[in-house]
Amino acid sequence: MFFSAALGFAVMVVAYIRVALWLQTSYRQTYHIRVTLLQAVLRQEIGWFDTHDPGELGTRLAESVLTILSRPINAVTDNALTNTPCEAKRDGCCI
Repeated sequence: MFFSAALGFAVMVVAYIRVALWLQTSYRQTYHIRVTLLQAVLRQEIGWFDTHDPGELGTRLAESVLTILSRPINAVTDNALTNTPCEAKRDGCCI
């Protein structure tokens, strides 16, 4: 009985650490993407700003960031709960 409780607690702690590390990784990737995108926008010629809507860039960036932040956690929890092969493999990234 004690072994099962200890094993369950250990699994819970390891799962929490796993999700926390994936979140930290996704935050770092998001930060890097935002900085890279800002640098790329600032290097554009002045005519580029005339042809693109000012709100378009912010909207696309926000949607992409939300996708990046939510995908690793969803893939990890789905994989852990179903014990099936990782669905992200077909996209070229295995989590």
